[in-house]
Amino acid sequence: MATISLRTQADVVIGGESKTMGSVTSAQNITVTEVRDNSVSIATEATWDAWTSADPVSDFDFLWIETDLTCWVEFTTDKDGDAAGTPGPDIYTVKLLADVPLVMVMDDSFAGYTVDFGGGAEDVIDQIRIKNPSASSAANVRFVIAT
Repeated sequence: MATISLRTQADVVIGGESKTMGSVTSAQNITVTEVRDNSVSIATEATWDAWTSADPVSDFDFLWIETDLTCWVEFTTDKDGDAAGTPGPDIYTVKLLADVPLVMVMDDSFAGYTVDFGGGAEDVIDQIRIKNPSASSAANVRFVIAT
């Protein structure tokens, strides 16, 4: 068993006034039993299948993705279309900026979501893929997942 201590802080100056969000001294502690830590190079204009729920780490309580180039991260929920009353799969993407990590502390998601939480079912993320859109450089990615 291991404990991940997550600290986050951002500082901003608004109208000449400094403000701080979060804390580097207060930590969110996450107890995990298994950790997978991968560093990979994704070729130009290529996609890496980073994780599926069929992997030995079959779900996650902690996810950390960082890259040295701006990349796209694709999440798939309800991959098999088996969430109650939803057609599945649900695929959504986020743009991951270079040197700014994407951090999640659970794999909870929503399948068959409709606006204003009007429909769908609670589910989990089943798959994560990362796309390097660069035509000129490989992307170096660190992918840490833990349960």
